[in-house]
Amino acid sequence: MTRDNLVLAFFFSVFFFLFYQLYLILVPFAAPLILASILVVTLSPVTNRVRKALRGARTPTAMAMLVGTAVVVLVPMVFLLVILADQAAEIYERIKEGGETPLAAPESWLGAMQAWFVERFPALASLDFGKIASQASRQIAGFIATESRAIVQGMASGVLGLSMMLVALFFLFRDGDSIAANVGGLIPMRPAYKERLSKRVVDTVAAVVQSTVMIAVLQGFVGGLGYALIGGFSVSVLLGFLTGVASLVPIVGAALVWVPAALYLFAADELLRGGGLVLWGVLVVGSVDNFVRPLLIGGRVEIPTFLLLFALLGGLQVYGFLGIFIAPVVVALLLAFVEIYREHYVAAESQ
Repeated sequence: MTRDNLVLAFFFSVFFFLFYQLYLILVPFAAPLILASILVVTLSPVTNRVRKALRGARTPTAMAMLVGTAVVVLVPMVFLLVILADQAAEIYERIKEGGETPLAAPESWLGAMQAWFVERFPALASLDFGKIASQASRQIAGFIATESRAIVQGMASGVLGLSMMLVALFFLFRDGDSIAANVGGLIPMRPAYKERLSKRVVDTVAAVVQSTVMIAVLQGFVGGLGYALIGGFSVSVLLGFLTGVASLVPIVGAALVWVPAALYLFAADELLRGGGLVLWGVLVVGSVDNFVRPLLIGGRVEIPTFLLLFALLGGLQVYGFLGIFIAPVVVALLLAFVEIYREHYVAAESQ
């Protein structure tokens, strides 16, 4: 081995070792850093306008964007979580103290259905549908109450993570473009290819975040209206929030919430309310996804639908909630690399 090769091997060994150490240092704060990066990329058009209005002043721009993001996103989220915890506790206490629920009443729609089945299938006589449904409703309510309280407690105990996210937001709002330029300068690729990859990442993140957040908010809002006005639920805010969260789940989406809610109304002999909620869920809540997602995403994300579907499912399993945003970016970058490989290598060899 020549001296130059030895120096080169030593340099890159230390270089990658230091990168690995930096990775270990930043891993505990991966979630706030990734969320901060996603917000900065999504809000980059707004940041550019604010910076232009402030005549290019970076620090005032970063401070204005940080305050605006905190007011618009974080403050309403805290208030919402407090309301959710209260309504979840209300459900839990009501079921715990009341004992019986409409699902368990023998004169209810569920009781009539059980009598019909027992009459035709005597082997099912030992099954008490009402008791099973009542126990299931208690467990679900207890889970909702516990998880909602855990979220609030987690926010209270996760002050460090929230603080790190705010710090990262400030510096990324201020220096994000220069950081991206420095990182891009280290990539040994043609400028045109690097620009293509950068554009693909920005477009994918912006499209996925905008569509995901907008659809979740709209479906949660219209779902909450349906639960309050049609279903007559006193915990419509909680059900609307769960509907918005369920909209993130591919394929089934918001139906994970409004279908059980409608079945509950049917079981409580509220047939008109149940039927109205079904129509509301199909025609209004379901149509939000069909109309809003194509409008927001358009042709910005050139990913086959089936691949995007499996990427979202796999991303949720591997990365949790962040997988909704990470998986499409990974797939978009991979497809961009495939295009570059086809243009630069395959086309060159075929000539």
